[in-house]
Amino acid sequence: MFSTVSLGRVSLSLSIATGILSPLAAATQTCYYPDKSIASSDIPCGNGTHVACCGEGAVCLSNGLCMDVFQPFTLARSSCTDQSWTSGNCPNYCLQDSSFNKSGCSIVLYSYLDSTAEYCCNNIDAEDDSAICAYNYTTFQIPDATIIPGYDLLADYVLANETSNSTKSSSNHDTAIGAGVGVPLGVIALASIAWALWERRKLHRFQAGNIAASSVPEPKQDNSYGMVPPQNQPRYTDAGPYQQAQQQQYTQPQVLSEMGVGGPVELDSQRK
Repeated sequence: MFSTVSLGRVSLSLSIATGILSPLAAATQTCYYPDKSIASSDIPCGNGTHVACCGEGAVCLSNGLCMDVFQPFTLARSSCTDQSWTSGNCPNYCLQDSSFNKSGCSIVLYSYLDSTAEYCCNNIDAEDDSAICAYNYTTFQIPDATIIPGYDLLADYVLANETSNSTKSSSNHDTAIGAGVGVPLGVIALASIAWALWERRKLHRFQAGNIAASSVPEPKQDNSYGMVPPQNQPRYTDAGPYQQAQQQQYTQPQVLSEMGVGGPVELDSQRK
């Protein structure tokens, strides 16, 4: 009985094998010229059932044509993996003459007016001081195209936008991770700052209260009414309050009079 891990490894192995075998499958396909002869040096520009082919060292274009990077620099129609050339994926250009069908055929620019390009097969001739296509074939137009990466000359290259999308996807993933980590850390940092400010304010209030308390003057005794604080407070012992009261000595108040020390003195109001 197979385990889940074993099945996962098998699936991964198949995926890797498929990725490796896809270019090999394209390379093993046979390319044919329009006359059904084998184009032995051509390389398929894809791994589909029927695809266009280009000569070794050329750039594959999405319209089925090839851009040569060796002299002479030309646009060309080369071969196709459909030997019958009935597939719509085959580059059906320059098939009018049997001499064109035995090999690849170059495609040259005839004119470019009002943003419209006209092309000729093989080359341009002159007749009565006028330029004409070879064998006086009519000119034709070609739709716009893009390069096909991963095949022929660009077998080890990918499009810049594909790399950009991959980088963007990785960047978004890293941003999501960064946000997941950064947001909690930011909240913790803000909470720590708020707590520190609260503690600092609390300390300032405490210090301000101590300063205010130390600056208050001590109350002074008011003797404006002739009140004298008692000097000798009664001391209590174990004898009890009654015995303590007897032990206290009281000073008899002095009576103010006009009596001298020798005896009573007659007041002026009694003198007649």
